[in-house]
Amino acid sequence: MSTQSRRPLWLVPMTLLLVVAGARAGNLSPPQSAVNAGQPAPTQKKLDHVYGPWIPGRSTTDGISASDPLNAGCNSSRFECIAPVQNGFFSGVLDHETGLVWMRTANSFNTNWNESRRLCAMLTLGAPGNRRGAGFRLPTIEELLSLKDVDQPGNLFLPSSHPFLQVQAAHYWTSTLFPDDTGQALRYNFADGQIDHSGRGGNSWAWCVRGIASSGVY
Repeated sequence: MSTQSRRPLWLVPMTLLLVVAGARAGNLSPPQSAVNAGQPAPTQKKLDHVYGPWIPGRSTTDGISASDPLNAGCNSSRFECIAPVQNGFFSGVLDHETGLVWMRTANSFNTNWNESRRLCAMLTLGAPGNRRGAGFRLPTIEELLSLKDVDQPGNLFLPSSHPFLQVQAAHYWTSTLFPDDTGQALRYNFADGQIDHSGRGGNSWAWCVRGIASSGVY
């Protein structure tokens, strides 16, 4: 009898399976043409390719100066004003740190939570005949807090030289429900930078946003 070791028969189909799976997975190496050019191509997408860039610390002071009161604060490294309506006024603000689009004017309505949701859903950006950007909603508490600058208490805790208009020193609704009582929702107060919760039947300001929800959205 030969003493040469033999491969167990059950390993044969397993080996074939691995070979086929490897072939279907494809080659993760960059193409040779890119390597020859000294510029290897990425083989996988980064998260910011899927969800958009998130780069904290972008400047808010390198935009349009206060000498142009209509658009002061627009087009900084962080805040880009979009959707012109008339006379060069822009109705929306794209935050390049989070990828969210905010209504530029933050005092559109003051009402209860359910009505705020409904009114946000009806909003669009732009001039009549060229309106776009439906899909607005109440922001989550995390999204409202993304606008907070703890070093700017005298500026409603908003970043220096921001382009937003008519932000109230008051409570604003969020879509985030209070965990201990879902009949209440969290609110953010721009006057003192604090969070509280209130019954959804009461009135507070609403500042509508558009984009991928962070968490806690209804």
